[in-house]
Amino acid sequence: MSGSTPILRAEHISLGTSESALLRDVTLDLPNASMSVLAGAVGAGKSLLARILAGLLEPNSGNVYFNGTPIKHAHARGPGGIAIVFQDASAHLIGSTVEEDVAIGVRRTRRSREECYRATRAALVRCGISHLAQRPISQLSGGEARLTAFASALALEPNVFICDEPFSNLDWNGVSRVLHVLVNTVHAGAAVLVVTHELEKVLAHARRLFLLEEGKVRLSVDLPAGLNDSARADLEAAGVRARGRIDTMSWLR
Repeated sequence: MSGSTPILRAEHISLGTSESALLRDVTLDLPNASMSVLAGAVGAGKSLLARILAGLLEPNSGNVYFNGTPIKHAHARGPGGIAIVFQDASAHLIGSTVEEDVAIGVRRTRRSREECYRATRAALVRCGISHLAQRPISQLSGGEARLTAFASALALEPNVFICDEPFSNLDWNGVSRVLHVLVNTVHAGAAVLVVTHELEKVLAHARRLFLLEEGKVRLSVDLPAGLNDSARADLEAAGVRARGRIDTMSWLR
């Protein structure tokens, strides 16, 4: 697989019980400053793998390396580390207002008050929600809640940003706003992993595609060249649509 040196690499990850294997010998890597997509049908194990990659869940076997060091020993959380936003964005929101919520994680990094303020404001601007700074969390729409969760994660300036089904239940405008943030995060130098089955919304901006099926990586290709007829057939067989030209798939406005 071509590309730059991976900032995050999973090697031979397995998870499950003696009766049921949830993930089986998964190996993949994320190159820095690029977007990768982890696709698969519901129940394929995508969310479990995302949690393992973020260091939130320990596999039965295998290792995840962040900058070449196992994440259990590396400084993988906090500034310069790994951040993740789950499909249910509201689960991340614990502040009373948008600005307060974004600031909570930054304050835990023991930065000065001025640094926390700058990081918080920068994340609000980056996610296009600075005008919502004083909006009560309870009054946010689904798209606004997701962007607030993104801002809370990106305020930590992670080198790896993982988002699980970021387009779920969003209209065209919501998808476009979220996609802008993801693309700009890549441009800022981070590795972004988008976990989704909605390839048409993101594939035009991705450089690597992984297909997870029944807990195994069935397909791993560089884009756009790797998305040939054979790869499309594998995706279709797994219940993931990838029709049309990649360069026409973007939902950016």
